[in-house]
Parts: sequence; structure tokens; C-alpha cells
Amino acid sequence: ERLGREREQALHQLGERVKELRCMGAVAALIERPDLQVTQLLQGVAEVLPPGFEHPAAARARIVSEWGEFGAARPGTAPARGLSQPLWLDGRDVGRIVVWYDDALVPADAQFLPEEVDLLHHISRQVRDAIKRLQAEERIQRLCYLYEMLSATTRTVVHSQRRDALLEALVKVLMAHGAFPVVFIAETREDPWPLQLKQ
Repeated sequence: ERLGREREQALHQLGERVKELRCMGAVAALIERPDLQVTQLLQGVAEVLPPGFEHPAAARARIVSEWGEFGAARPGTAPARGLSQPLWLDGRDVGRIVVWYDDALVPADAQFLPEEVDLLHHISRQVRDAIKRLQAEERIQRLCYLYEMLSATTRTVVHSQRRDALLEALVKVLMAHGAFPVVFIAETREDPWPLQLKQ
């Protein structure tokens, strides 16, 4: 009988570790999605967290951050059992991952496991690293966009022979390479006002 209980306990613990690994794998797969945005990342993490805990049907996850709030609705009263892990980015506290149990759906003696505390800490680091990568990619894209637009306007200036043709070509380049719904060029004479619309 004792061996049976030990075997059952070992199988239960093994099952919990499998759930935690699946949760980490789900977060890793989410991070690798192409064209991922920070808001999509945080929403996705809040959705895949509960299945990684011992009582998944009762687990709730919520992320509060600079980018918004994601996941389960804020509980009306403070739950009896909860975990909280800050999100640090470049030395700043930019959010928090919170997991709790719905008190009505778990036994009175239910508690979070030490491994689940480690799980939440690991996922917070995954999220932090992913946000840093996404922000770096966004900066690179912005710099590439600026470089392309500057290169195009420089080529236009070099190859335009007449002033009116230059202004017309600049408007076309800015419309083609910029995210501008409207582009116009105005000039002044000796006084700054009134502006004279050229293109």
C-alpha cells in the first residue's frame, strides 16, 4: 500500500512537471511567431499560463503592464492564493504577471507549488527577453525606413534640374516612402507668412 501511494505521488509530480514544460514550450512557440507585437505576446502569455499549474481549471492569469492589461478580469476580492512576478526591462518595472486560484474551485488547503513559483519567474524572464528583442527589431525597422526615405529624397535632389520638377518629385517620393496620408510643400518669401502652397 505504501509503495502504491509513493508511485501515485511520483506519477502526480511527473504530470505536474510535464504541464510546466508544456507551458514553457507554449510561451517559447508564441515568442517565435512572425510579426509578433508586444500586446499579442502579453495576451498570449496570459492565455497559456493557467494550464501549467496544478489546478488549471481554477487558475487565472493576468498581466498588467505599460502596454495594457491582458488575461483574466481583476477579481472582485483578493484571492486567498496568488503569485505575482514583476516584469523588469532595462532596470525598470514595466509590469507584473499575476496568477491566482478561484477560491470556489480549489480545495481549502490548495497552495502553489515551489516549482510553479519557479515557472512564473522563468516565464517573466522569457517575456522580458522577448520584449527587448521586439523593441530592438522595431528600432531597426524604423532606422531602415528613415534611411530609405532619406536616400530617395537625396537622389531626387541630385537628379532634378528644375525647381518645380524637384518639388513635384519630392512630394511623390515622400508619398511613396512615407506613411503620410497627405504631403504638401509650402514656401515663404521674405516674410514667414503667408505660406504659399506649391505642391
